[in-house]
Amino acid sequence: MQVKELIKCDNPIYADEIVQALVDNNIAAMQHDETQDTAVGSYGSDVGIAIKVYEKDYDKARKIVGEIVDARQEVQPWCPKCGSEDVEKIDDESRYSPKRMMFGWGVIGFSMIVLVSTYFDMFPEQYTLGLQIVSAIVAGIALNFVMPSRRYTNFHCRHCGKVFRHLDPLK
Repeated sequence: MQVKELIKCDNPIYADEIVQALVDNNIAAMQHDETQDTAVGSYGSDVGIAIKVYEKDYDKARKIVGEIVDARQEVQPWCPKCGSEDVEKIDDESRYSPKRMMFGWGVIGFSMIVLVSTYFDMFPEQYTLGLQIVSAIVAGIALNFVMPSRRYTNFHCRHCGKVFRHLDPLK
C-alpha cells in the first residue's frame, strides 16, 4: 500500500491533534518529524512534522483534517502555504490615514453640495439629471475612503514569506 503525505505541521501539539482525530476515526496515521533530522535541509526548506496516511484513507482523512484546519483558522491565523503559526500582522495604516479620510469626506461633501444645488436651479435643466447621477456615484465611491467595510487583516508568514488575508474575529 502506498503512503501519502496529508499535511505538514509546524508544532507537535497541532500534529498530535490531527493524529488523534485520525486515530479516533480508525485511520492509521504516521508522523515523521523532519525538524529532528541530523541532515539539515535534507527535506527542503519546508520542514515540519509530516502526517502521512495510507492512500485508501486519504480522502476521508482530508475531510477530518479540513474540519480541524477550519476550526484553527477561526482561533488563530496560520499560513495557508506552510501551516506555520509564526505569522505577523501587517499594519495597513495607509488605508484609513487622516489624509485619506479628509479627502473622502471632502469629496462626499462636494458631491452633496452639487446634488442639493441641482434642486435650486443653479445649473441648466439639461445637466441636472446627469449631475445628480454623477454626484451620487462619486459620493458612493468616496464612501470607500471613509468607511471600513472589511474585517480582513493582512498577515505575513515568517517561515515561508507568504502574505495572506485572514478574517479577524477581533475587529
